[in-house]
Amino acid sequence: MKNINESIYEWSSNSNVNSNLKDIIKNTSLKELEDAFYKNIEFGTAGLRGKLGPGPNRMNLHTVSRVTRAIAKEIKEKKQEDKGVVIGRDSREYSKEFSELSANILASQGIKVYLFDTVVPTPILAYSILHLETSFGIMITASHNPKEYNGYKVYSSDGIQISKEVANKISKNSSEIEDFLDYKFPEVESIISLDRDHEVVKSYYEKAKKTIEEFSFENDEKSSISIVYTGLHGVGGEYIPEFLRENGYDNLHFVEEQMEPSKEFSTTPSPNPEDEKVFEYGKKLALKFNSDVILATDPDADRLGVMIKHNGRYEYLDGNVIGSLLATYILLKLRTNSDFQGKSPLIIKTIVSNNLIERVSKTFNARFEDVHVGFKNIYAKAMNEEYFVFGYEESLGFGFGRNVSREKDAIIASVMVLNMISHYNSIGYSLLDVYREIQETHSYTEEKMESILLEGSNGMDVMKEIILDLKRNPIESINEFRISKSIDYNSDETGLEKENV
Repeated sequence: MKNINESIYEWSSNSNVNSNLKDIIKNTSLKELEDAFYKNIEFGTAGLRGKLGPGPNRMNLHTVSRVTRAIAKEIKEKKQEDKGVVIGRDSREYSKEFSELSANILASQGIKVYLFDTVVPTPILAYSILHLETSFGIMITASHNPKEYNGYKVYSSDGIQISKEVANKISKNSSEIEDFLDYKFPEVESIISLDRDHEVVKSYYEKAKKTIEEFSFENDEKSSISIVYTGLHGVGGEYIPEFLRENGYDNLHFVEEQMEPSKEFSTTPSPNPEDEKVFEYGKKLALKFNSDVILATDPDADRLGVMIKHNGRYEYLDGNVIGSLLATYILLKLRTNSDFQGKSPLIIKTIVSNNLIERVSKTFNARFEDVHVGFKNIYAKAMNEEYFVFGYEESLGFGFGRNVSREKDAIIASVMVLNMISHYNSIGYSLLDVYREIQETHSYTEEKMESILLEGSNGMDVMKEIILDLKRNPIESINEFRISKSIDYNSDETGLEKENV
């Protein structure tokens, strides 16, 4: 491996690198420089994600150029230029530049390109792939990460994030591009522009409403629910209020400080609805209007966070609670749906989500499946299942059927949660009352998540050592509780692909 001085020299000697690179290097710590230059940023099964900045291990115009040219090579090898690619972006720093660079590189090589000329939620971008029948989709977003990050998600023609096999092929193509610093901005007039009023967005809304109607009880309590919504400076503020109104919810209050898409995320250091602290502005507004529920979406509107008023206090619901409640609600509704009579609907979750819904599914004669972490694994399993109805992961990702977005979808989830609240309100229950009843009937579960940030090469080494230590010295008890079972997914027979988790 090149040492850091060799790596920096090779990078900075190229004439196309920004002229202020030397100043950036001069004012950056050795630890940061080492992380930025010690390797090429990895193209994984979710694409690229990393900090913005100069260096081969950072998100910048050069690394985006390299992977886009690798995708172009894959498309041309498959002779799918006419099917093309659809590209979307969020509001982060350089998202617009990365999306336009990607579009121009692809179009300059004779590949049909659809480009959203404004910010767009990830679930709508994922649906656009199916609607436009493109060969790939690209979403420029770092999801719920801090403002210093950006990312590059890649989707296949089935609207699901690319498989490991496709990712490996693109990664190989990328590694073979030696002159990736020589990026250009060709002016290509053939790029097809998409906006918020485009037919593909209207089609998404129509199909989303049909899915919601299929999975929800009808009720007349919608107008009585007082709702606070925040987009956390992301794209949801541009789309979700309209969709809530279209679905009958008009008693809406918006956290104005967080509704405009912004690259600064000025009111929250990390726009992640898994962190209860991001609800502080929402709680102040909810107290003012005595609201029933607070909804928060992450910057690309694929994750939904929820707080509800319960016994006079606002209570945060984690992803396991929301997932279990939504699964139970959907199964209750489908029990009355003649199309599902005699059928066995399928619920899918990831292995790190709790097991309560497995027991609930048996009560409804529904099927249940576990998959590895990542929403693409949920939909990879769901694609072969006619009666897949719901999938979730504890990190606030929720997916509904196969006919709309095959991705986490906070737009549909926001209405589904409100429909669930209004239904249970109509029979005198709050969501937490229902959850406690589910637990009493099936099994008590309790969980708490804490995130620990371990960055750079040293962070990777620390994580590997933690895993190795757990294997060498298994935990046998926690306080006075003896551990009755543990699973090593890299060696135990679970029916899933071997993974070192």
